[in-house]
Amino acid sequence: MDIHTPTLAERRDLNEKFVLSLISSVIFVMLSASAFGASDLEATDRDKSVTSPAATRPGYFTKWVTTGNYYGIGGTLVIPSEATAKNGNVINFQMGLADKVEGGISYSDAGWKVFLNTEYGACLSNNTEAACSKYWRSIPLTAQPQAGDQLNLKIVNNGNGTVSYYLNGSTDFNGYSWANMPVFGRLSVTTPVKILHIASDLGGTTKYKNAEWKNVVLRANASGSTYTNWTTSVGKTAHHQNSSYFTILSSIDPLKTSFQAP
Repeated sequence: MDIHTPTLAERRDLNEKFVLSLISSVIFVMLSASAFGASDLEATDRDKSVTSPAATRPGYFTKWVTTGNYYGIGGTLVIPSEATAKNGNVINFQMGLADKVEGGISYSDAGWKVFLNTEYGACLSNNTEAACSKYWRSIPLTAQPQAGDQLNLKIVNNGNGTVSYYLNGSTDFNGYSWANMPVFGRLSVTTPVKILHIASDLGGTTKYKNAEWKNVVLRANASGSTYTNWTTSVGKTAHHQNSSYFTILSSIDPLKTSFQAP
């Protein structure tokens, strides 16, 4: 299947990009002393994290990163109820490979979308069709999920500078092939992996109930014959910001949260 390249017009609803580019400089400062150092510019989770009052605060995130390296990550997302994200706000539920690759499901005024970002830095440095489109894809889900629906997502590091992204067991969905997607810059064969819940809130209206990453597994070898369950025994570090505005129903195995704008 040929990979369709979205035009700039198709990406005119840049809700995610607006929020994430707004946060990039903040995340650089915040995470410069993190486990990954100054290079930890979260690709899609440029995570809307400042500490100003609610009316101007871009957003919030709760995030876990493994201390060990893996060849990929997979898991099941339970779609939350009462999802509300208006006026350019976005809710993201995503997983990723270190600071290079992130994929997940987002919600905004445009509805539910599936996205893969293989290094937003390509768009930051040169936001043109040729430079950006290979590394950023965000597409409305053909079948809009309902509260309680479960979507299985997986990101596989192919070991050759590309990744393959799976939705419900297939790399072909929503009219696109998501196999062998190029990564901007260098991608190590193994990386730390992560899961996140993110909510941006400009205006105090964003909310959802009972979103859940469950049955999260870590790809333990290149062939994919061995996966490790991400349980409480797996080494991990937290990179939360404003997480007190989440109701954390379960912090890991599963990561289950609700969010209500303050």
